[in-house]
Amino acid sequence: MSRKNKFIVLFLITFCFCAVLTGSYTYFTKAEEMKSFKSDLYKISLKYESTWVKNYNYKERYEGPNGFFQVVASTGINMTVDDIARIDAEHVAKPYGSNPRISKITIDNVEGRLIEPSSDQFSEYQNTAEVVFKSPKSIIINGEVYDYIIIYADKYHINDIAKSVKFIE
Repeated sequence: MSRKNKFIVLFLITFCFCAVLTGSYTYFTKAEEMKSFKSDLYKISLKYESTWVKNYNYKERYEGPNGFFQVVASTGINMTVDDIARIDAEHVAKPYGSNPRISKITIDNVEGRLIEPSSDQFSEYQNTAEVVFKSPKSIIINGEVYDYIIIYADKYHINDIAKSVKFIE
């Protein structure tokens, strides 16, 4: 292999490695292959993989061979977004492994928290990660008031899904 070819290969390996470390890559397909999810219940919209289909065993869950997302609400009475993230991350079942990472994330100009699993996450949790954020307006489901939205998704798609969330009226 020539010196020039070795340099090109080394450059490509370095570029890919850096992209993985910085999270500057995407697992989504092209924009025209994306679908839009809109929930009047949770008052949000988001983008997801066009190959995913609704799982009717859940209220709001879509999944496919390469990932999933699910939207739920939390009451969060007398709690902050940090409290909810910490409680979820430190749950006795260790759904995010023994050392999950909690970081700040912005969801349509609202501060939220991203929970990413550690490498020792149990396989039955299917690489699940979580984003939690306060809804600009309370959500009422069956007469119960909820102030927080939680999106579960596989760790490969969670950032792109979170970045696509928009609040709707």
